Amino acid sequence: MHWVTAPAAAAAAVAAAAATAAAAAAATAATAAAAGQNTRTAAEYNSSSSLLLLQLQQQQKINNSEAAARTATAAAAAAAATAAATTTSAARAADPTATT
Repeated sequence: MHWVTAPAAAAAAVAAAAATAAAAAAATAATAAAAGQNTRTAAEYNSSSSLLLLQLQQQQKINNSEAAARTATAAAAAAAATAAATTTSAARAADPTATT
């Protein structure tokens, strides 16, 4: 790789990592929005067992959205680490005598 193309490769890797992080954030936001939706009214839950079921369902939605957020964050971190490793490899290939 020529020394002029190494910065371009690094910029492309950083842009790819940023795009991955943005996609993960969008997926997390969509999951959180879906978890917040409740299509039933309070009047439909007039017995104590129904109220308990509603609470359990809402907690499960929260748990699922939190798990999705952790997964998306881990995926974004992995993508950033991969981009950093790719950038370092590209820089070393471009100039083996340089310290990175």
